[in-house]
Amino acid sequence: MRRLALLGSVLALAAACSSAGTGAGSAEEATDDAPASEVVAESPSAPATTEEPEATIRDFDFGTVRWREAVAGEFRRIGTDDVGRVFAVGDTAYADVNDDGHDDALVGLEITDGNGYEQIFYIWTWDAAKEKAVQVENPIAREFRCGDAVEKVAGGDGAFTITERLRFQGQDLPDCAATPPIKVQRSVRLEDNWPVLTTGQGGHGGICPQPQGTDALFDLEGIPVHPGPREETGTLDASVVTKFAEVDVWDHLWLYRENWMLIHFLPASRGAGDGFAEYGDYVPCGWVYLEDDQRPIPH
Repeated sequence: MRRLALLGSVLALAAACSSAGTGAGSAEEATDDAPASEVVAESPSAPATTEEPEATIRDFDFGTVRWREAVAGEFRRIGTDDVGRVFAVGDTAYADVNDDGHDDALVGLEITDGNGYEQIFYIWTWDAAKEKAVQVENPIAREFRCGDAVEKVAGGDGAFTITERLRFQGQDLPDCAATPPIKVQRSVRLEDNWPVLTTGQGGHGGICPQPQGTDALFDLEGIPVHPGPREETGTLDASVVTKFAEVDVWDHLWLYRENWMLIHFLPASRGAGDGFAEYGDYVPCGWVYLEDDQRPIPH
């Protein structure tokens, strides 16, 4: 009997061990069959992507393009030409002056010829689709040895600001170091791709040769004055702009336009709030249309 009891105890103990082993196996299977939500897996990292920044006119190299140098009526490239003149990119300012959402540039073209020096400023607009700059035909400002001086160009809210010193037409300065007498600060934007003033009553935004002071004045008598030589640039306020004098363009051939005459315009008298105080000593220019233009072509 005692042997049978001992054998029963051994069998019971073996059964208990077998039962415990089976339970551990079930736990492993439950782990393998766990729902996907309970399984944490690391996905392979996606490759980092960076978008190329949009090209702007601030990235453009003006040393790579052909310039139309309107004062001499020539096309030029940056570098030294075959007669030793050196052309270089000068001072530059940026602003969106045609309201297309892209910055444009006001860029100086420096020309050195022996002791001679000049810098002529042009507006370049930005063609975002082609990622290139496009030159506007009319020069905005000019400085040269023994002549006018451009002190500063800057970009602002929708316009370029030019600070300069100008001579009267035909005026001989005592020496090349003398400062021209007319101090000007004017702001320029584009209207129908033509430079126009935003200063005062407006007007032509390119180079405006100053009068000699002895030019004859005439009444406009209702003749409309335009900021540019095209109807699309609008008209100036006829109630304020009442007198004019013709600008001598024989020394400024790029300012000749068939059927359009460049003039200096003035009010009958300067009054408070008429905008002319903003011009200071500067006499602004504008354009009048001549249906029958009988002027000799300057050359």
